Amino acid sequence: MGDPAEGERAPLAGLSGTDYRGLRKLYARYARGYDRRFARYSAATLGEAVSALGAEAPGRLVDVACGTGMLVEAVRRRWPETPAIGVDLSAEMLEQAERRVPAGDGASGPPTQWRIGPAEALPLEEGAADTLTCTNAFHLVQRPVDALAEFRRVLVPGGRLVIVDWCADFRSMRALLAALEVVRRQRRSAWTLDDLGAAVAGAGFEIARSHRFKVGPIWGLMTIVARRA
Repeated sequence: MGDPAEGERAPLAGLSGTDYRGLRKLYARYARGYDRRFARYSAATLGEAVSALGAEAPGRLVDVACGTGMLVEAVRRRWPETPAIGVDLSAEMLEQAERRVPAGDGASGPPTQWRIGPAEALPLEEGAADTLTCTNAFHLVQRPVDALAEFRRVLVPGGRLVIVDWCADFRSMRALLAALEVVRRQRRSAWTLDDLGAAVAGAGFEIARSHRFKVGPIWGLMTIVARRA
């Protein structure tokens, strides 16, 4: 297996005020056992993201913070002809993603690419996506306003944005965030549903729908579906 991001590298720590070195180390350790360790949580949250797409095929999909490629695989099961690009900070997670959905040029199926890059500087051209998803990761983005601007740049006019993420409206999540500040120093910034909706709208999107939901007793989450204006 080759480097899943060969020739497609974006700066990871060269963005002013952004340093993902600790997060990359964490997910390098998680990569091989990630799917097993977070199986129930991932099934629920990624299922939510697929459900949020509704009946409309995604067209060209870009999955930001794609991890081990579980969402790309799930979307492909529903819409087998979906071309996809997965972007993640972690080369180790992308190695697992390529095992799950091998990269290819579309000769024997829809094209797939796996690329390394941060949400604030996606290694993609303008208008590369009809649908952009970001699941379980926006609370880890260090410059969320810049990331939302990147999401808009990469989407075609009218393209869909789907964000599924931790929601600070839930008391259990506020307690979890406080605990994580003690045991891990990686910067996290979970939003309330109203605040994230306002940020998405301020970045040039029209909100189609949004809601909160829970996975088990702890995980309080939210979904926002929007269109690029």
